Parts: sequence; structure tokens; C-alpha cells
Amino acid sequence: MDFQPREESVDHCRGVAGSCAGRWIMAFPLYWMFVTTIVPREEAYSRELHLIPQTIVFDNYINGWTSNPWPRWYGNTLIIVGTSVFGLTIFSLLAVS
Repeated sequence: MDFQPREESVDHCRGVAGSCAGRWIMAFPLYWMFVTTIVPREEAYSRELHLIPQTIVFDNYINGWTSNPWPRWYGNTLIIVGTSVFGLTIFSLLAVS
């Protein structure tokens, strides 16, 4: 019995392979961004590239939350959003009447 693969199954295999390749291409920048946040600064800026981190530290997250004025930034955001929603509501009510 001579087995010849049908063209549909070959196209299906190509589609699955292309989909898998696309997923890896799309996911790699997210993986790299996460890995960069958990390695020390010296390792992140070195010329040697490691796909798996040599040293893992979480000090970057602690420094990010403690060295920035987060309450001020959230307050500014609330002012901008509150003003925008209030203005939109007023102008929408004026447009309806």
C-alpha cells in the first residue's frame, strides 16, 4: 500500500508549525522583559546574553516601589480622570437636551 499524504494535511502541518513559531516570536519579548527585571543590573547590562538568568534578585521590584512618588502619580491620575469624566458628562447632558 502506497501512502501519499494529502495536500490538506501538509497544509495543516504547515499552519500548525507557523502558528507555533508565531507564538514563540510573540512570547519571547515578554519572557525577556520579565527576565531582565529579576537579574542584577550588572548582568542585565552585560554583553553576555543568557536566556536563563544566572542570579535571581527581587531588589528591582522593591527599589521601584520605594524610590518613586507613587501616591503623587496616582493623585495626578485621579485628577485627570475625574476632570475628564466630569467634563464628558456635562457636555453629553448638554448635547442631549
